[in-house]
Amino acid sequence: MKQEQIDVFTYLKKYSTNLKRKFTEVKTLYHYTSQSSLKGIVEKIAIWLSHIQWQNDKMELVYGKQFITMLVNEKYQPEANNAQRNYWERVIKDVDAFFSKCNIFTFSLSADPDSLSQWRGYTNLREGGNAIGFGFVDFQNLLNKKGYLILPVVYDKEEQREYIEEYLNGFIDIQIKFQEQKIESNDFLNLWASFINFLSILLITFKSDSFQEEREWRVVFGDSFFVDGKFIHKLEKLFLPKPQFRVKGKYFIPYIELSFAEEKTSIIKEIYLSPDVDNRERKRNYEYFLSMHKMLDVEIIESKIQYRIG
Repeated sequence: MKQEQIDVFTYLKKYSTNLKRKFTEVKTLYHYTSQSSLKGIVEKIAIWLSHIQWQNDKMELVYGKQFITMLVNEKYQPEANNAQRNYWERVIKDVDAFFSKCNIFTFSLSADPDSLSQWRGYTNLREGGNAIGFGFVDFQNLLNKKGYLILPVVYDKEEQREYIEEYLNGFIDIQIKFQEQKIESNDFLNLWASFINFLSILLITFKSDSFQEEREWRVVFGDSFFVDGKFIHKLEKLFLPKPQFRVKGKYFIPYIELSFAEEKTSIIKEIYLSPDVDNRERKRNYEYFLSMHKMLDVEIIESKIQYRIG
């Protein structure tokens, strides 16, 4: 019984691997950020993941929920009997509850190191912006050790539909397997929790194709499990540290810190400087700053974009 359960969870997790296979050419991922944030990352040797409920663009959560509702209503509900209809209604309801109640934290990166739209959108060009380059293999190894996921954002609607249909159909097959072997109800509830959690995480990585030039990847971590219709928060039993808070306007923004101070090699491989006529002097200044933090192998690269800051 126990071995069967392990096999099932392995089956569910394979979808993250399938998504990542499409991006094997990615060697470095870049986090666009401000001068002060770069200073904090270098000095603390850590990054910070923010709670999805209080990030800048709330529409990103709405998009995933609307997508699963649309797909279920179009593909699965029309030919469903009453029992199946109740099942699909539960999927939609539980995904919505997951987004509303779970503690999910994310950190955004891009496969594009020198994008004008991202320099303008995510950095302060007057004060200097940075795109911090994390070596993909070393970064992924760190995340795996800590229990975090890293996934590419999917922008194409047909691709989104393909991933979710494959995942939903795979889970239906597993349900049949459970019923045939008469597996205990508690085991099925645990399976259902894993199914809803990972389905919701997949939906977090879906965005409108109007954002596709960002070529975004997301680091994702959550502290919650859905068991028997209730969300159970188990901060002390997971890798997740207790959330801290920063003030932004009227709100306290929850975040968690992920340290990479214990890694033997530097995960930061390079830093791109935002467009600036004074980048040569700035480059020399960065090299001195990084040398004081024993980051001698980090390459400083000037933006190739010609942009006049008005």
